[in-house]
Amino acid sequence: DFTMIFDAYTQFEESVLTAKMQLANDEDSENDEKTDSDSDLDDDGDDIELRLARLENLLERRPLLISSVLLRQNPHNVHEWQKRAKLILEEKKDPKKVLICYAEAVKTVNPKLAVGKLCDLWIEFAKFYEDHKDFENVRIVFEKALLPHYRNVDDLATVWCAYADFELRNDNFKKALQLMQRATTEPQASVERRRYAGGNTNKTAQKLWLDAPVQERVFKSTKVWNMYLDLEESIGKIETTRAAYDKAMEIKVCTPQMILNYASYLEENKYFEESFAAYEKGVGFFSFPHVKPIWKKYLDKFVERYAGTKLERARDLFEQVLQIVPAKDSPEFYIRYIHLEEHHGLVRNATVILDRACSAVIESDRLDMFKLYIAKVEQYYGVTQTRTVYEKALDKLKEDQDCREICLQFASLEQGLGEIDRARAILTHGSQFADPRRHDSYWKVWHEFEVAHGNEQTFREMLRVKRSVQMSFSAVNYMTADMTVDDIPIALDADAMAEAEMKETALQKREETVQSGSSTGTKRKVSEMEAIERQVEKIKMAKESRVTEQAAEEANENPEEIDIDDDVLELVEKQVPENVFGSIKDSKGALERIRGKQ
Repeated sequence: DFTMIFDAYTQFEESVLTAKMQLANDEDSENDEKTDSDSDLDDDGDDIELRLARLENLLERRPLLISSVLLRQNPHNVHEWQKRAKLILEEKKDPKKVLICYAEAVKTVNPKLAVGKLCDLWIEFAKFYEDHKDFENVRIVFEKALLPHYRNVDDLATVWCAYADFELRNDNFKKALQLMQRATTEPQASVERRRYAGGNTNKTAQKLWLDAPVQERVFKSTKVWNMYLDLEESIGKIETTRAAYDKAMEIKVCTPQMILNYASYLEENKYFEESFAAYEKGVGFFSFPHVKPIWKKYLDKFVERYAGTKLERARDLFEQVLQIVPAKDSPEFYIRYIHLEEHHGLVRNATVILDRACSAVIESDRLDMFKLYIAKVEQYYGVTQTRTVYEKALDKLKEDQDCREICLQFASLEQGLGEIDRARAILTHGSQFADPRRHDSYWKVWHEFEVAHGNEQTFREMLRVKRSVQMSFSAVNYMTADMTVDDIPIALDADAMAEAEMKETALQKREETVQSGSSTGTKRKVSEMEAIERQVEKIKMAKESRVTEQAAEEANENPEEIDIDDDVLELVEKQVPENVFGSIKDSKGALERIRGKQ
């Protein structure tokens, strides 16, 4: 609506101005002898210059007029008040009018209805005075900015911090420290409210706390405490700084970073035991994952400080954290514990801790922990002692990929020790986790092993195991997109490979031809049939590979070998001599005797 009215107004002024200028040009020849008067409006009504100035003024005032319209619609829009102050400063360059705008804004905006942060408006108001070196008024503005009932405690905390920053910029360090001490002091009204809420339930006390004005709750603001503690560390004394940190922990406004800063501050000033006491308080305040950095710093500093002189105390700390740490965060602490025992304790304890770690960590970290376990056992006890660790790994690892990797590593170890039969048994055990269609690398390792150390019988046994494993995995279906080129079973000889490529190319061409010449529904059906045909072709190729393997086995057979199984023994039936039966020759059977009695 404003745009329509403003455009109509400017068009009207332009049309009147154009008409006046045209009329003036027509009458110039007749009124050459007439002189101009001192006023803008002469006797004949010549007000062209006045109208031109009014039009220019109208166009220049357009942003301010729009701002006025927006503020009439919502006078609690903080962002629009900020824009208006900048427009006044840029166009009129009159500091007094800017101050009037800010004063009107802070009086008009209701903190509960404000769109935006009212604290930013107050801070900009004070910053304008600061830019003009009027520091007394800056302090007056900040003091007034502490009074409104903001919606959030964070808004009032921002004002306190901005107030202290102003004093710091002007080198009034003690004044800034005093301001933050005021901000962190509990008001008397809050003390009385807390006493009143002491006899109520937790829900009632929490409701009373949230209903209290922000001025009574700002003393527990983390933002205010962070700045106060920074100022105390920078310009305060050790006693006051320690008192400030202790008070923060007492009223439970400290954060994990505050605990770390406090401990570091005490350590820098040679208060080592007090520093460890601060860590102890910190680990009692928080739980995982927030307490994780505190525990890590605590353990590192303690071991660095005392090394092996207070070994039992260090062990107690590690046992304490291992009881509460989640499984996903435990590897870091187990590794620190192992490092402590290696350098300052007993190697036997380190291996025990490694064994515990392999059971405590999550499944994704278990393989890495077992590898570390194997490396440490090999380093301290020798290669042969790692067999027990490998057996534990095969028993506890649940992922097939991890089991395959451990089996290959274990078999390589036994092969290096000359235990060929043990290595073959391990490879046989690991074959149950290796699908020949997808994990061909495992079978290549076994194939190379049999070529190097096996014979015809062991090689046949490997092929038999491979076929049985492939049959066991035959019920497992894989998505085609998840299978790589190496995963697809193909024939072993070059002719079969070439034939497979030709068939695949022909199938692709047939699919492209069908798709280009059929309708949408027909395309979908034909593509499904082609996919089935491709799967059938792959199955045929797999069968051909099996036939090729059998032919290779027959070609490797020894023609001079004696096959005992082919001999057929002929059995001849003979009569039993009568002397064998003796007196029981003519005796009747039990059934005949029963019938005779009947």
